[in-house]
Amino acid sequence: MKRSHICNGMMICMGTLLFGMMAVPPAQGQVQGWCEEKYLVRDKTSVVESISMPALVVNGDEIFVAYRQGNIKLIHSKDRGKTWSSPVDIAPNLRVCSAPAIMLTNSKLLIVWPSLVQINQFTAFQLFFAESSDRGKTWSDPKQITQSKNDTFSPRLLHVGEQILLVWLETPLAETLGNIPMGQRPNYSPESVESLFETRIEDKLIDRRKQVHSNFYASFYNPGMSSFSSQTQIHDIFAQRIPHIFALFGPYKGSIFLTVNENADIRSYETKDNGRTWNPYFQDREYFDPGMLMDLLIVDGKRYSTWIRRQAYQQIPVNFRSEEGVGNLQLSPPHYVRSLPRIAYSDGVFHVMWEAGQEEESWLTYMRTDDIPPTSEIVEPKSPDVIERTVTFRWKGEDNISAVDRLMYSYTYGNKPWSTVQSETFATIQTPPDDEYEFQVRAQDVAGNIQSPVSKFTFNTFKSAPETKITQAPPMSVALNARQVEVRFTGDDNTDPPDKLMYSAQLDDEPWTEFASGLSHMFSNLSNGAHTLRIKMRDSIGNIDPTPAECQVSIKVGLELVLETTPPSNTNADTITFGWTTKDDKGNPVDLQYYYRLNKKSAEEIQNANRIELPDLEEGRHEFTVWGVDASGDKTPEITYKWLVDRTPPETRAAFTKNYAGKKYPIIDLSAEDPVLTDGERTATPTQYEYRIGGGAWIPFTNSGTTWPVEKALSFISWGYIVELRAIDAAGNADPTPASVDLRIFVRTNPLIFYPVVVVLALVLLYLLRMVLPKGRGTRRRTPSAKTSSAMMDEEENSTEVKTENSYGSTSSFKFDDEDDKNKYPFS
Repeated sequence: MKRSHICNGMMICMGTLLFGMMAVPPAQGQVQGWCEEKYLVRDKTSVVESISMPALVVNGDEIFVAYRQGNIKLIHSKDRGKTWSSPVDIAPNLRVCSAPAIMLTNSKLLIVWPSLVQINQFTAFQLFFAESSDRGKTWSDPKQITQSKNDTFSPRLLHVGEQILLVWLETPLAETLGNIPMGQRPNYSPESVESLFETRIEDKLIDRRKQVHSNFYASFYNPGMSSFSSQTQIHDIFAQRIPHIFALFGPYKGSIFLTVNENADIRSYETKDNGRTWNPYFQDREYFDPGMLMDLLIVDGKRYSTWIRRQAYQQIPVNFRSEEGVGNLQLSPPHYVRSLPRIAYSDGVFHVMWEAGQEEESWLTYMRTDDIPPTSEIVEPKSPDVIERTVTFRWKGEDNISAVDRLMYSYTYGNKPWSTVQSETFATIQTPPDDEYEFQVRAQDVAGNIQSPVSKFTFNTFKSAPETKITQAPPMSVALNARQVEVRFTGDDNTDPPDKLMYSAQLDDEPWTEFASGLSHMFSNLSNGAHTLRIKMRDSIGNIDPTPAECQVSIKVGLELVLETTPPSNTNADTITFGWTTKDDKGNPVDLQYYYRLNKKSAEEIQNANRIELPDLEEGRHEFTVWGVDASGDKTPEITYKWLVDRTPPETRAAFTKNYAGKKYPIIDLSAEDPVLTDGERTATPTQYEYRIGGGAWIPFTNSGTTWPVEKALSFISWGYIVELRAIDAAGNADPTPASVDLRIFVRTNPLIFYPVVVVLALVLLYLLRMVLPKGRGTRRRTPSAKTSSAMMDEEENSTEVKTENSYGSTSSFKFDDEDDKNKYPFS
């Protein structure tokens, strides 16, 4: 028998893989995607033992698949096709079989299939069945259903009410084809793509009759009796070929239907009594195409089918049709399909199975719809603190059907859009600026389902240190005739630009220098030999590069000149002084003739001195180069020193923020700017300040931020004070006009609060005075009594000597001397 042949099997496999990775657009009316193709059973066998002609039945998560590999075998899945059992043999003694049918009842699993047996001294395919009461683990002995001189094929099972209807076709295969080898006869079945399209091949097979006679029969299965009823003929046809469309489906529009093809015509038969009587049906034929092989089922009153083109020995795709033929979806790329793809449905999920092969290898392919999103879990990094300049996130995915290596992923963090989908389970990103972030990843399966909710991992970059890189340094291969070496470098930080980073330098194993600003460093006083120079950078919140950049240099000095007196790198001095010493190659002091160059101008000789003063230099950057020459003309290396003359003071800005540190230390908005110098040079922002309170002594402090808490506490009711602040630049220039911040109570508080409080306090004070002052200010009240005239005269004479007695019996020297005293004490 002719077999499928693929010249390049690898190309077909790769094409299948790439097709599965493509996003297949959903058919009209379909809301679910499809999982990738899964290859369940695969083997290299002879023709009669090839894996072929599967049938399947589904109940929720359980899937049962019967197929032919010599005899009939069964595989089983309990998790909707994610994992599968090993094959179980059904009737192993019946070795030559054709396409089976399978059905699940409430208590039993039923398989019906044709097997080649001896019937009255001739050989023909007859229908057998076997049952399992333990979900396919063990099986009954096979029982024969048909006893016919013709070959029986294509069993179809369908639930109709409380019964199971069995329909099949009979045809005289031997009479039609003549004497063909036994091993090839199982492939001459309506389910076969390769063998049944031309049953009458001119000049090669005997054409006993001009027409092929095919009969269609029905029977009913009784689960309780484990038997089938007597068969009933549905109809018969005479055609040039055995039918390759043989579809039993329903209930549809209230009836059960059997549809077959008669050559290029479509014939349908209808039963309204669940399969007991059948009548021709002449409508809805446009759904079927005689150029197809089709399996069909009804879901919610609508027809769904799988189909392939009738093209033997050619690569063809497997297709799915839904919604009354309106929507069509290609499930697989073109490949060598050998039998009818079968379809099943349960719990909202469609399942499809077919046989494919290349050369002598054959296998079963399975697909299903999938609307369950995958999941993912972020497994790295372990710590939320990111310290490197890059951070790698790793995750793992899981899906209910798709293999993990077929999942795709996208990710995001911060406010960035989702990345393009990728198959890799990791992502490396540049560490973002100092802050807290949430990294999110979502998985997508082959069916197009996207994970929700997404996986999340919160991380922060506050501990991310800068990365130092040396950009310029002398090569190690060249010995330097100098005791000093300049190294240039830069830093890469997630937040600060390079010019805002601080650096520290180390020579060999000596201590590290204090951190300073700049992007270059001069290593001085290097001895002859090899040296390792290291630089590490620090960002504004104190993170230090844990892996300093380093380079090696080699020093070999003959005559050398060493600068011993230099100005500060920033100075406001009027006169600049340089001083130096010179040594020979053994380190002994020597006197030389010296020359210098200022700001790259012409060289000038220094007369018999190792010291020079440079007066009245203009503001700006300057460069001084000096070298010495001995009597023989040998020259020391040129030593260059750079510095900045800055006599322009900075400008200070300060204001009260209305906030407090620790609820009692007022916080000042503080900044300073050093103006552009006269030559256009711009200096670094000052970080040194001084402050004083109430005209006291100036107190220095350092502040590199934008706010500063005054070190003298203030309570809400304290009177307050005025603080003055002035910036001092790197050259020592102090702001001559300090910034003043008034922190007195009537300035620092809200007027809407302060003045009402003052008014209330004044009223309270007046009230207290009213309560206190009248107690000692009134005249004594006497009790009237009768007096003689003489006594009254004596009293008047002595009135100037008598002291007034108050109403409480105490004495007081108080009296109103005149009208002014009364005005002073209005409450008397």
